[in-house]
Amino acid sequence: MLRYFQLLLVFVLPMAEASPLPSYSIKQNSDTITISPNLTEDCNGLPAVTERFSRQLLHRDKSTNAYSIIVQDFEVGTGCFEGYSPANISLAAFPIEVNSGKVGSAPSWTLKTHGMHGEPEYDFGPAEGLYRIDLPGCCAARNTFDYVSLDTGKIVASTTGPMLEVVFRDKDQSSGSRPRLVAFEDANASFPLAKAESTEEIAAALIFSDYREIKEAVGIMGARCTGGATNVLMNFAGLDQLETVIVESPVSKKPFNAIVNLTLDCDENHVEMTLPVLPSGLDIANAKLKGAAGIHLEHVRIKSVPQND
Repeated sequence: MLRYFQLLLVFVLPMAEASPLPSYSIKQNSDTITISPNLTEDCNGLPAVTERFSRQLLHRDKSTNAYSIIVQDFEVGTGCFEGYSPANISLAAFPIEVNSGKVGSAPSWTLKTHGMHGEPEYDFGPAEGLYRIDLPGCCAARNTFDYVSLDTGKIVASTTGPMLEVVFRDKDQSSGSRPRLVAFEDANASFPLAKAESTEEIAAALIFSDYREIKEAVGIMGARCTGGATNVLMNFAGLDQLETVIVESPVSKKPFNAIVNLTLDCDENHVEMTLPVLPSGLDIANAKLKGAAGIHLEHVRIKSVPQND
């Protein structure tokens, strides 16, 4: 990915007691729009249009205190009944020295994925640490949201429904806080991230991460549960989704289990499950499942996301 940055210094008159650093601006290539007269993909019969535009975001990795310019390149085509075509987002993190404005020539990470809109997520999780990508669904597909760590450039969650944050910490504060994110992805996601290892279909998946990368994915499988899940409710200790829960574990070398309860309707079969969430990951062997015969849980893998060269 070639990127050209232009640095413009704007000097500010010094104050009486201090010499402030100069302000500066960073410019990059302009936006474009492509019109294809021979294609009519718009609902109103207009020529197909593809927009290509870029945005920039300043991000600070709190673990290293290093700054990056996050370049967001969008390619979004005309949308109607069948969704947007194309719908692509490319992200690249370029190191920057904020005092001088010097931008690194090579990105520290890049990511290319599907999506039509993206922006920082401030509603939950570490402030300024996540980036949300919107993937609208077509026809029966559900709208999906992917969450990217701005520290690592990795997708940490894909969700069509509720999410929970569980923060683990020892009572004596010896190991600090360990935030964990549990996300729910329906099988009818517009771009599902979870994929079964076997030939069975996934009705839904729980994706578990530590905000820097995905740690585990669990699939809800079974012949009587293949049409996707509806009426989903996920909670921790009776709390609704999008809650942040602090779990104080006893000072012990043994793993501490926090329980996430999940209920859903699957092909008219009501399923209830209890998943023990360990600080390091999910333990399928200890999961409890109630529901129609033949429905079970198993590990599933996460599809690889293409990286830019």
